[in-house]
Amino acid sequence: MENTYFVGKYELGDKIMKVNSLKIINVGALAIVLVVNYFANALPINGIKTGAVSDKYFNEFAPANITFSIWAVIYTLILGIMIWQFIGKNYLKTNAVKSFSIWFVINCVLNAAWIFAWHYEAFVITLLLMGGILFSLVKLNTVEYHELSPSTPSKWLLQSAFGIYLGWICIATIANFTTFLVSIHFSKWGLSDTFWTGGVIGVGSITAAMLVVRFKNIYIGLAVIWALIGIVIRQEQLHGHFTAISWAALTYGLAVIASLFYGKRS
Repeated sequence: MENTYFVGKYELGDKIMKVNSLKIINVGALAIVLVVNYFANALPINGIKTGAVSDKYFNEFAPANITFSIWAVIYTLILGIMIWQFIGKNYLKTNAVKSFSIWFVINCVLNAAWIFAWHYEAFVITLLLMGGILFSLVKLNTVEYHELSPSTPSKWLLQSAFGIYLGWICIATIANFTTFLVSIHFSKWGLSDTFWTGGVIGVGSITAAMLVVRFKNIYIGLAVIWALIGIVIRQEQLHGHFTAISWAALTYGLAVIASLFYGKRS
């Protein structure tokens, strides 16, 4: 009986050590991303800033620069998760940390790698990395959806952080793809810039709306709405008036707003 007690106590201690190690690895992975993002513009990497790469390949889909301030929100919320994982101990939190850590670390590694690929204009590689980032975020939102019950006090933290991140990356993936097409001088099958841009806005918005309903996470949709507002602002900056692309962003934005209510109710 004593042996069973000590074996059980050892196994419990071993599990706690493993979870604590995961927490430290998570913090380290986030630190790498933040450092790489800082030096991407401070150095800058390959002699060009992150936004300047996008500016080199003009397209109508890119949102206004102010829209990218969403990264400050995303990283602030993720920092909150890093703190949250060390505060208190309970079964749900331990399981959640064990479940999301691998995908969070993968996400951070891909994010840092994407920065280098983007600055060196290796757009095919950036698309592959962006696909991986998108997949990791779907997995992170799956963990949040299944591992934490709605009554869990800290559920909103994971839901908002991973939800906003996923919604933004839905749009960023399309922006990355659009930049790649511009770089290879893709003809858009003869379609006008207006028609093509309206189409890709629709793809991004509908995808996001489906994810809102799938994960019952309104934060995914809020991030996309913010991106669409950014597109409208940039259209005004470029053309000085409300364009057909602005109307497309507004129309699909209403569809995303509708998904917020449907996803919350379903």
